Amino acid sequence: MNRTMMIAMLMIRLRGVLAALAAVLALGAATLPARAETAPTFTPEQKIAIEQMVKDYIMAHPEVVQDALLELDKRQKETENAAVKTAVKTEAKAIYDTNAGTVVGNPKGDVTLVEFFDYNCPYCRKSMTTLDALLKSDPKLRIVLRDLPIVHPPESIEVAKIAMAAKNQLSSDKFWDFHKKLFSASRIIAKPQALQVAKEAGLDMARLDKDAESDAVKAALVDSDRLSQILNLRGTPAFVLGEDVVFGALEDDEMKAQIAAVRQCGRTTC
Repeated sequence: MNRTMMIAMLMIRLRGVLAALAAVLALGAATLPARAETAPTFTPEQKIAIEQMVKDYIMAHPEVVQDALLELDKRQKETENAAVKTAVKTEAKAIYDTNAGTVVGNPKGDVTLVEFFDYNCPYCRKSMTTLDALLKSDPKLRIVLRDLPIVHPPESIEVAKIAMAAKNQLSSDKFWDFHKKLFSASRIIAKPQALQVAKEAGLDMARLDKDAESDAVKAALVDSDRLSQILNLRGTPAFVLGEDVVFGALEDDEMKAQIAAVRQCGRTTC
């Protein structure tokens, strides 16, 4: 959330505080001997006076605005994190769906890491290097790759469809090699380059073309997009690990530490 939006929300909250203050004062007045049958209300002049009191206080103590903005941001992040954790649990079946994703590493691993990625995402390229090292050093790790082609459509979408179709013809290890080659492009990778990688891998190109346009591939992409909204994925790469969502390309040691924590307590931090 940018600062302008935060300030606007703060002003809305301040108006709420004024309303609450008015209600409290009105309640206090209501306990006094009644002089009329109706409950006391503030006159326009009294409302202006209360608002001026609050304004004077803020002007005399401007640091409270900064404190309020920080607290507002903190509470919003806590609310978002709680919602994401709930979504990870309720959407677990869809998140770990191996029909929509591709499994690499140990298919019976004790920890599953789900990556949402885009072949045209430079941070995903960096992340791929980290994951490659993890697969070599952690024989108990299972990774589910979920295509989320949002960085450079339509090229990213076409490449994702080809990659998802390729998994039907490749073993887990062979697919990982294919995956890495798609990331080896120095510029934006599009359908022609992806098809060339497929040819070099010896794939049945007619079958690949058919599978790339299949309902299953289209449904998987739609579901990844749906999950990205539910999980509040603001970009790629993003990972589901344990009960948490982790954003950005982490260094090897950071990822290893989080995986170790999941093995210990089910969360990325214990």
